[in-house]
Amino acid sequence: MSKMSVYSLRKIRDLDGMHSGNYVLIRGRIINLYYDAVYQRAYLTVADDSGMILAKVQNAASQTIFTGAVVSVRGELAVHEGKIYLKTKEISKMQTVEDEYSNLVNVTLIEESELPDFEGKKWVKPSSWNNKKIVTLRSVSLEEGVKLGRVGFGVGLFLIALLMPLIVGVFMLIAGVSLIFLGIINKETDIKAYETLQQHS
Repeated sequence: MSKMSVYSLRKIRDLDGMHSGNYVLIRGRIINLYYDAVYQRAYLTVADDSGMILAKVQNAASQTIFTGAVVSVRGELAVHEGKIYLKTKEISKMQTVEDEYSNLVNVTLIEESELPDFEGKKWVKPSSWNNKKIVTLRSVSLEEGVKLGRVGFGVGLFLIALLMPLIVGVFMLIAGVSLIFLGIINKETDIKAYETLQQHS
């Protein structure tokens, strides 16, 4: 069974009844964007007509996303300090012809200062996680690439395996090739550029 088959379309209010590790698909409007300068991660606050949730950009295709965009987000629920948030596996901009688009585009944008830290069991914004290093954004450009750390480690194992005795060397060789393969297949998302709200205030 493919991993994609475990995603279930949910209203954001329904996520309160779910647990860490559940895979979900939500559709909503990005009402706030954030950048964590310490860990170089982007976060989205996504809202539909039933509620809001914070999504950490873990994986996404190369694209530019912006506050106000209507998106479809696939992800895995995770827990931080007893509250759930979403780790993204895919972010797609919805088209005007798609179901729910007209309703979602009318979801009200809310000033960051007016957002609560959490709503029910769900995180809404990351500011309290690391106050001094969280920046509010207007837009962020994402770039998907290979996991260079995993590929590099695999290449290192591969080279060391050539110097090892036969039996140990074969196992290290297989491990090295596996890591290289996984690093190329499993992409990671980096922040290429971002535009802060403060630049235009």
